[in-house]
Amino acid sequence: MYASSIFDETDVSTDFLHAAAQVLQRRCEIMRKNGELDMTFSFNTVLPSLLGGTLIGISAALMLWLNGRLAGISGIVWRLFLGKSDDARWRVLFLAGVVGGAALCYGLFGGAPVARASFPVWLLIVSGFLVGFGTSLGNGCTSGHGVCGLGRLSLRSLIATLTFLLVAIITTFVVRHLFGVL
Repeated sequence: MYASSIFDETDVSTDFLHAAAQVLQRRCEIMRKNGELDMTFSFNTVLPSLLGGTLIGISAALMLWLNGRLAGISGIVWRLFLGKSDDARWRVLFLAGVVGGAALCYGLFGGAPVARASFPVWLLIVSGFLVGFGTSLGNGCTSGHGVCGLGRLSLRSLIATLTFLLVAIITTFVVRHLFGVL
């Protein structure tokens, strides 16, 4: 039995999904009032996210199709400093495009994200080193495995991406509930 047929055939399933969505919405409203949730989901946040994700996907596909290279940021940066000197030009241009594109977007539309003052500096530094270590350990980052690897149906990238997500969930729990950082 296909999952779509489960939801299409019975009103009970759709009623359940509707009720679950209402419960989730009420819980989010309570969390927002208590200051536990600072994210808002609206047309103003969803549309730019969809557009950005689409542009990232198209860019990764074009990079692979036109250059035969993966758009994994950690690999691009790492090999910029430790790779062949004749290979550096495209890497510098790629990274300049990433930074320049973000700057252009924030310049045109405003709303650049601001770091939270409540985050301890030591935690940010440790986090940066752990991300670097994890990237090295996993032979790639979320852009390399999550965008490019999954798009190529790589089992290794699927395992790496699931590991990234699991570690992110655990880290968020620890930072919020054990360290008390919101």
